[in-house]
Amino acid sequence: MLFHRTQNVSDLCELPVHPEHGKYTVLKQFHAGPDDNHTFFQLFYWCEVGYGIVGDAHVNCSNGVWSDELPTCVGGCSLHYKAGISYLCKKWRSLEFSTLCDIYIPNGAEVLPVCDTPYYRSDKDLPPMKCVDGNWNYTAACLPGCGIDFSEKGVSRQGGPGEHVSGGRTARNRELPWHVGIYNKMYKPYMQICGGTIISAKVVNADMQKTIKVKSLALRRLSKLGNPSLGSPS
Repeated sequence: MLFHRTQNVSDLCELPVHPEHGKYTVLKQFHAGPDDNHTFFQLFYWCEVGYGIVGDAHVNCSNGVWSDELPTCVGGCSLHYKAGISYLCKKWRSLEFSTLCDIYIPNGAEVLPVCDTPYYRSDKDLPPMKCVDGNWNYTAACLPGCGIDFSEKGVSRQGGPGEHVSGGRTARNRELPWHVGIYNKMYKPYMQICGGTIISAKVVNADMQKTIKVKSLALRRLSKLGNPSLGSPS
């Protein structure tokens, strides 16, 4: 860790001026005497909309010595987060992309785009994106991977053992189907009530009217089983 000696008298810390296009908050502080003198304080910096921070957002001053250079706010590029892609940034003074990025990135900085596998993919390795004069040198794209085998050998269309609907086959490892079955777990074995199309990792488009009817019927039957006065389920 680097330490930077200030010009403070008697090894005391003084609050710096706010950076241009940015602010800081005092997280911790220890006073020394009645005046605005400190033996220690910790600051957290952030930048205005449209500006990215250059430096460590957390800096300390202890007995007149700063833990690092004071950060600045520099104009740059904005990241548009959307389904299927994330961005990793480097921590201050680090060479590895290891932390999620903020929305605004300063000029000259790089981000590493990462596809949200296995639901999204890219046909090629995605290199880092660099912010140059307020624009990215390229824009990464990740495509939906539903129904695609990620293996290099592709998918065999020959059916496997067991019964399948309409000539279907058993899904292989790392292969994502387009459709999913929805079952009622109140029955033993489970009863399939409908199917749906996979939209994303958490969303399935199904026949909602049919699903609601089945749910209502299941609730009525459950109520009758729990209360004999309602009679036996039909």
